[in-house]
Amino acid sequence: YGLHTLEQQISLELLLWSHVPTAIIGILFALFLYHHTRTLSSLYLLFTAIAFGIWSYLSLVSWSGDGKEIMFAWSILDVFSGAFTIFTYWFLYAFVKGKDLPFWQKIVSLLFLVPILIYTFLSRNIDTYYNPEALALEVNSVLFYLQYTQYIFLFLLFIFMMREYRKAQNINQKKKVLLGGVGTILFLSTFALVFLVTNLLLY
Repeated sequence: YGLHTLEQQISLELLLWSHVPTAIIGILFALFLYHHTRTLSSLYLLFTAIAFGIWSYLSLVSWSGDGKEIMFAWSILDVFSGAFTIFTYWFLYAFVKGKDLPFWQKIVSLLFLVPILIYTFLSRNIDTYYNPEALALEVNSVLFYLQYTQYIFLFLLFIFMMREYRKAQNINQKKKVLLGGVGTILFLSTFALVFLVTNLLLY
């Protein structure tokens, strides 16, 4: 739909600056880091950056596309948001521990994606396109699933950071745990808190 309609909802400059540079810089930095280190943590950071980059592109389309584009992009946003949520935890574990997380933790964390994949590919999350305001209307029964998932992973990141901080043997290791933990928590909390504040203001 027209840029005039979009400008009535949000600043175009804010929209572009919050999506394009962050995605590009994140992917380039992760590629650079993986190329030079070849560590497991840098690989998981690359996975996180790519999932976030795809999410950013789809989010822009959901703001500025036509009806069909908005419906498609909006309907699959949760898949990539869920993916970078999980990869963020994988990254922090590998970054702090210097090794891969246990297989059972990978399986359990990936299980959080299953409901998202089911309701996305069965088209149970987006059911209506509201033309007057160019909005896809989400189904209430699945509206909060991703946000609850992000809250759970935020809690896990915090617990993991505190536990590893206490176990750290020297100041350098403590700094590593603290910086990695705070960075990942800030990254995920951006999405979780913005959703919460938006819905509080809306209702």
